[in-house]
Amino acid sequence: MLEADAAEARGDAQEALDVITRHESGHDGRPFWRPWRVEALVQLATPNLTLPRWVTSRWVLNQALQSLDRMSRPTVARAHELAVELRGGVDALPGVDEIDAMCRVMDRDWAYRQLFLYDFGGLQAFMRNGASPDLLLGADSLDQWARTPMGGFRLVDVQPQHITWHDLGANESVVTDNIGSATLVEIGRYAIGRLVPVEHGRMFETPPLPVPAEVAIAVAADPAGWLTPLRDALRTVEDTSQVMQIGHEDCLVTDVPRGAWQASVADHLPARLDLEKLADQIARAVLDAASSAFDHPRHTDAQDLWPCLAAALLSPAVPLGLARVARSDDAQLLQRLAERLTAGAADLCLALARELREAA
Repeated sequence: MLEADAAEARGDAQEALDVITRHESGHDGRPFWRPWRVEALVQLATPNLTLPRWVTSRWVLNQALQSLDRMSRPTVARAHELAVELRGGVDALPGVDEIDAMCRVMDRDWAYRQLFLYDFGGLQAFMRNGASPDLLLGADSLDQWARTPMGGFRLVDVQPQHITWHDLGANESVVTDNIGSATLVEIGRYAIGRLVPVEHGRMFETPPLPVPAEVAIAVAADPAGWLTPLRDALRTVEDTSQVMQIGHEDCLVTDVPRGAWQASVADHLPARLDLEKLADQIARAVLDAASSAFDHPRHTDAQDLWPCLAAALLSPAVPLGLARVARSDDAQLLQRLAERLTAGAADLCLALARELREAA
């Protein structure tokens, strides 16, 4: 594990994958690595896939979260203690045993992530002591991310490429690229999160957490005290695991939950899936779903479909599958699809459309 950690800290996703391939199983013969870690590395190492620099910033966040060196252990313990308390105590945690329950909080809990990385300085510590200069050089505004406070927001509008939020603290509208950050928030409803700067605007460093209006308003008034109103709100919730498990383990290049993008292409997949050709089948399903949406726009849910298709296109191995299944007559479709997507997925479609036209 240390060898893979070191490769990631150098910014070498391919070398980290090579290490994982050489040591796929633990001493008990069972798979050793977290699936979402492997998938993120596959995405980062995909040839000819141009990703925005904020993806590297999120990669650094993931590395900071998985860093368990001696210096970070007190931070881990304190963040875990507060996150478990927020959930209603140890007895309220899901898991087959105590270790599994603890790992689930560290891997999937939204509050633990915020506490460890930001409130208790885990991100800044990793930037100082763990990340290489080369890795940090490829990131986007990470110094500012580490200092960004929590905020309260109301969702105003969702368009294929952009989302409009109202920042309750600043009392201003903020437009972000639509990478699916609003997938779990209804228009007019509220969320809390950290809105960080990026090269071409702002974005949430991980999907914002849907909350009642009073929580978002309280957080906007006192960002440093965000835990208190959230704790008060959760006291009335029976199953806190479903509230707090936002699935940040999947959120590197997109904020769309895996189940959401899978549902967006399900009707266009063959009845029998072939695991060896699954990436190709998903890629073809994305193109067919986009074509259907363009042909029948009244039946398209603009709020969800386009970021879902972008997430599908950027899922592991699918970019390579797209290059294999796209036909010359798909060039125009890819061009139109790019106009509905954001950076990464849009660039992928544009590049392939250009290749298809040049080859025709």
